[in-house]
Amino acid sequence: MPIAIINGRRVELPHAATADEIRKAGGIQEARNLIRRNREGNHLVPVDATIYVHEGDAFIDAPARIKGDAAWQGS
Repeated sequence: MPIAIINGRRVELPHAATADEIRKAGGIQEARNLIRRNREGNHLVPVDATIYVHEGDAFIDAPARIKGDAAWQGS
């Protein structure tokens, strides 16, 4: 099983891990977005995705953002 880095902690994950397995291993809450970091940039991991994990892959979490047609209520 490869060792991935989730929020700065080394965690063992299966080679083909679901987003829920990655969340549980890293202690990431359901209300936060799961992001995979690599050389090309940061990529949002869909909730129902299966990720092929390699040695040294890095994952982080971020707060959920309001997207879409939400109207801005500021002044």
